[in-house]
Amino acid sequence: MLTGVGILAFLALVAVVLAAALTDRLPGQTASGNTGPAAGSSGSEGGLSVEARRQRLEDAVAANPDDLASRLLLARYLEADGDLVAALRQYDEVLARNPRSAEAEAQAGRILYLTARAAVDRSPADVDALVARAVSRLDQALEIDPQYPDARYFRAIVVANEYGDFARAQGDLQRYLIAAPQGQFAESARGLLAQVTSALDGTPLPTAPTTPTTRPRR
Repeated sequence: MLTGVGILAFLALVAVVLAAALTDRLPGQTASGNTGPAAGSSGSEGGLSVEARRQRLEDAVAANPDDLASRLLLARYLEADGDLVAALRQYDEVLARNPRSAEAEAQAGRILYLTARAAVDRSPADVDALVARAVSRLDQALEIDPQYPDARYFRAIVVANEYGDFARAQGDLQRYLIAAPQGQFAESARGLLAQVTSALDGTPLPTAPTTPTTRPRR
């Protein structure tokens, strides 16, 4: 856990952004997680259920393992079903075929961070390593494509919440907003930017990292 100064308002904000931004929304899915007019039964794609759309993607990947677009979308469906391991496997399969996919690398980093947070209670000894791997994957995504905005946003959340590196988070959030001022996470990014800027200005705030250990700043 970050010691000394933490961030009070940041705690509430992180809870929101982790739920709303670190989990992808499926095509046609509402903010509540429902799909179309009837959740799970008749979505927006020609009346197909979520299960039917996922099956189509699984069939497409089985028929053509190099169909990277289907793999990326299938990963989101697997995540929505709570299968983070299978979702991560799909992102890794994309990278095995296209090592320059900043999207797959960034999403893999995001999944690893979600896994770290889920491991706090059931496997706390693994949490630090998962957080480090998450940041490493997000770093790699930005090495592949420094202009890929979502990787900036995801990394800002992790380094601020887990390492207290508010300066790095501030830079990532600023670059995200320059690249995607109307992006999917723009509203949350502006709120988070205000919080990390306040922290840098000396406003004490406590945070909610994944473990009670103290990590050095990266």
